[in-house]
Amino acid sequence: QRHPGWESGSLSGVHATITNQYKAAHRPSLILEPYLQGPEVYAETVVFHATVLAISLRASGEPSVGPPYKWNLPALLSQAMVHKCKAVAHAAVGVLGVRNGVFGIQLIADPARGCVFLELNVRPSRWDLLHDAVVQITLQPDMWH
Repeated sequence: QRHPGWESGSLSGVHATITNQYKAAHRPSLILEPYLQGPEVYAETVVFHATVLAISLRASGEPSVGPPYKWNLPALLSQAMVHKCKAVAHAAVGVLGVRNGVFGIQLIADPARGCVFLELNVRPSRWDLLHDAVVQITLQPDMWH
């Protein structure tokens, strides 16, 4: 016995629907984002049981297209921008449900928009920053002894 939806007229309708869905899914697309000015900021963030224990900020110095990159550690930002960037890092941890670890959160300190979230890496953005005093003090004695 044939399924009622398999008549020749119905199959052409199903084919047309599938074809249209495929075309819609594979249509070229473009995402436009605003240009963000200001230094790139890395918030090396230590999280334990979903609580932020420490944040160490570093920021790009002179504009640089490629290596060697120039960074200021700690970040040379106004106190207001430091506060904004730390608030964004705290919010990212909460919104993304981060539980435990040392994470590299990328931000842009845009003068017009404030501190803007770019991405969260599930590792520090630079492993040598594990030797930063803030991270060492936070993780001692477990990690370093």
